[in-house]
Amino acid sequence: MQLKKFSNTSFQRLKPAYYHLTARTAGDEYFSVPMPKAWEQCLGELKRVGLEIRFDIIAFVLMNNHYHLLVKANESELLKLMYEFKPLGLNHIKKDQVISKRYLFHTYRYIYQNPLRAGLVKRIEDYPYSFLKHLSRGEKLPFHVHDRFGFKDEYVLRKLNS
Repeated sequence: MQLKKFSNTSFQRLKPAYYHLTARTAGDEYFSVPMPKAWEQCLGELKRVGLEIRFDIIAFVLMNNHYHLLVKANESELLKLMYEFKPLGLNHIKKDQVISKRYLFHTYRYIYQNPLRAGLVKRIEDYPYSFLKHLSRGEKLPFHVHDRFGFKDEYVLRKLNS
């Protein structure tokens, strides 16, 4: 019996990494459904694909014409996720691999600051279509979120808000 040799590239594809996924509507138009309904659809889709595909959800924010999703997955599971997770008919998914721990925090912060930068809220934990709001208040989501930064205290929330 001959053993198959793996190259470094093959091994890297098996090793989970962090990815920032985004998808926008065509022409940056608002979703055709109200935001509460869009939010529920996204949660349902994340739950569905989470039962079929192995990946860790780190952060998620839904804006009125796009979303930001931070996940940890190996490359094959990531490709399945990108193929399967298409809430609200969003097809054009962009992926960026997060290449360092520092960049991971900046990406996490960027995702949760989206509503703040858009002028929708004064504090990121007040935006209703964000995992951060629900998790910071101890509310349950329909699946496990693997938060990397543990925003259980006011110090971390202040850091994320600045």
